[in-house]
This record gives sequence, C-alpha cells and structure tokens, in this order.
Amino acid sequence: MPIIFGYGSLICRSSAEKTLGRSLSSQDVCCAVIQNHVRSWTAQGDVKLLLNGRLRPSDALFLDLTERQDSGCNGVAIKVTERELLQLDIRECCYERSVVELDVGENQLIKAYAYRVPDVDKQHYGIMLAAYRQIIEEALQNFPKHFVDEFWKTTLPSEATVVEGEYIFEDCAQNAAAGQCFSII
Repeated sequence: MPIIFGYGSLICRSSAEKTLGRSLSSQDVCCAVIQNHVRSWTAQGDVKLLLNGRLRPSDALFLDLTERQDSGCNGVAIKVTERELLQLDIRECCYERSVVELDVGENQLIKAYAYRVPDVDKQHYGIMLAAYRQIIEEALQNFPKHFVDEFWKTTLPSEATVVEGEYIFEDCAQNAAAGQCFSII
C-alpha cells in the first residue's frame, strides 16, 4: 500500500479525507519526519481569489519541501490506495511526486511519496492565502505542542503578502480533487 508524506494542507485530516473520499483512521496516519528538508513557501499555484465579490486571478504560494542538509521536516505519513494516489496526483498537480524516506519513530525508516517542486521551478514571489494558512493552523491544533513547535521551526519564513478571501484553483480537476469550492456560490 503506498504511503504519502503530508507536510502542508495534507496534515489536515478533513482536507486529506476530501481528496481520498473516505475517513482516515489512526491506523492510516502517523507522524513522520523527512530528513535533510525544510518547508518553504515556494510552490506557486494559479488560483481565483474571491475579493469584494469579484474573482481575481492570482499567483499564490503554497508550502513545499526544500532540501537543506542537517534539517528534518515533520509531517504525517498517510496510507493510501493506488486509486487515491492518482487522486492526490490531480490535487497536487503543481508538484512532482517523488520517492522519499521517512522516519516514523524509533529509527524506523519507510519509503513514501512526497509532493515537491523541483528547484528550478520554485517561486518566491506571489501572495500567501490566509485561508490556506488557516487550514494548516487549524490542523495543527490536533497535534501535540512539540509537533507544532517543530512544524514552525522547520518552515522557512516568507515575505509574501498575506491576502484574505476564499480561493479556488484555476484547474477544475484540481478543485474537484481537493474538494475546493466557494462557500457563497
């Protein structure tokens, strides 16, 4: 059974469940660390932002993995089926899926997939979506304090402007896979 590493919105159980189309049990998810990486705001996604009742195309920055020696980035390991993996490929279409090694505790290493942007495609300019950050902050409330502290410690800062408002992805298939829609439409 494939395993994916969630380090951004996929740490949010309800967000992952929307894509997978099923509830996740405690047997499906565990905390994990990917070595020699940090989180960065370098994954650019094309979104439509709802501001003042108008849709505005925007380049938004999402969390990504960036290689950094002697660092470890925490997140979650999620067991998925092959069909669910294909659904995740659609949701995470601005990333490349690659094989990584995760530490799931007690020095137990497992092979998993992670979605990350190649170095040549990383972006540093764009907006940060307050709604995306809120998904992550709400998800972190379900984790112990040491996990949350480590999460922010291993997340590089961004100078992107934080913008309020609901968003959807430009890509309709990505919206469907992410369960993303405007609440007022």
